[in-house]
Amino acid sequence: MAITEAIRQERKKYIGASDISALFGCSPWATAYDLWAEKTGRMPDEDKFTNDAMLAGNMFEDGVIQEAASRIGEIDTDPDRMFLKDQDRKLCANMDGILLSTKCPVEAKTAGFQGPPPDYWFDAGEVCIPDHVICQVQQQIMLMGADHGYVAAFITSGHGFHLWPVDADPDMHTAIETLSAEFWDHVKTDTPPDATPSIETVQKIHRVQGSTCDISMASVELWDQYRQDRLAAEKLEKAAKADMLKLLGDCEVGFLPDGSRLEFNEVTRKAFQAKAFQQDYPELYVQYMGSSPYRKVYWKGRPKG
Repeated sequence: MAITEAIRQERKKYIGASDISALFGCSPWATAYDLWAEKTGRMPDEDKFTNDAMLAGNMFEDGVIQEAASRIGEIDTDPDRMFLKDQDRKLCANMDGILLSTKCPVEAKTAGFQGPPPDYWFDAGEVCIPDHVICQVQQQIMLMGADHGYVAAFITSGHGFHLWPVDADPDMHTAIETLSAEFWDHVKTDTPPDATPSIETVQKIHRVQGSTCDISMASVELWDQYRQDRLAAEKLEKAAKADMLKLLGDCEVGFLPDGSRLEFNEVTRKAFQAKAFQQDYPELYVQYMGSSPYRKVYWKGRPKG
């Protein structure tokens, strides 16, 4: 279900069903720190965008719901009845659909429309419900007071449509309540949870210009050591690649003893010729030339030796 701007603003005050997996540590996209940064207003609003995968989900979700309805019965998708919130527990959920016969949530998913389906949709080669989706549906079930729900998904690359019933899990509901209460204490006290943030989050957090603070030497030294190890590994990788390609001589393909082969193929890509455009159309170049600010880490005044 596409989320309206009004619901998006309301969700800022709660832990959504799609948020809760971050507190369980199984979200593919966010950690508890990331969620805390969002709920405390540290992330820019423009960071909430619709990417291609989300767009594909919104476009094809109706078809997934229709197929599910053909198998389990009529599903209500009225946007006015899809959003639930619990003020006391600071929890909310935005359902894709509600099965009318049993008043239970139906969560619609798509995967693989923007590349291969992610690995979290598979277990030992079989299509399965990802852990973060189970968390999402359990929160929906809990808020609705239902005893079960459904996950309907269409997975590309030949995997097709899947429909899974999901029984209510009281133990998981207790865990949701416990984790969400602990997390909301961090929000109320403006104290970050003990979780590693994603690099994307800490790079986008609002910062006070000119402000300073003290940080540990150990954390900076550890980052710098990993950075140096990466640079050294990249240098070795380039040298090994050069030695490997040298073995090809003037060939494009080399066969290995196990029957596999190494291909060194020519690839062509289209590129915008910015310098030529600037020379031929200087006024248009200035008109459409923009800037994209970003932050870069520097270690200045570091000790020598």
